[in-house]
Amino acid sequence: MADHRERLNHDPLAWLAEEAAPEPAPAAVEPAHPASPTPPAVPAVAEAPEAITPPRSAEPSGVVELEEMLTVAQAGDLQGVLLRELDGRAEVVVDGSRVERVDAAALQVLAAFSATLRHQGGQITWQRPSASLCEGVTLTGLGELLGLEGCAAHLR
Repeated sequence: MADHRERLNHDPLAWLAEEAAPEPAPAAVEPAHPASPTPPAVPAVAEAPEAITPPRSAEPSGVVELEEMLTVAQAGDLQGVLLRELDGRAEVVVDGSRVERVDAAALQVLAAFSATLRHQGGQITWQRPSASLCEGVTLTGLGELLGLEGCAAHLR
């Protein structure tokens, strides 16, 4: 029975706790030339693949031209552009002709904008939605919410 207890009390992952213990910090070393301090290291910053081109003006125009890339990386910029258009306008025209790549995050932003605009009594009018945009809308089932019900027929 003692043999059984030893196996039950054995923690096969105990070695992880031992390895995870922090190592002591190395002792500080004085620089050889105190007159020329070493600049602090700057962490590398990854660049966004392609950002949405800033609008020509910050004023709402009633027309939104979507960029080629509409992914999670551009969703925040897209939201800012669309929010400027929510000024009680009855109609916002969205040109989707340039869209080459779209993901669920960008479609979610467009869907939230469409729902908010409809709640305010307005609507989206689409101009030339690209095949890529239509494919994303069809795959996510957001055609009705976005006012792009005809996208499925556009892909056939």
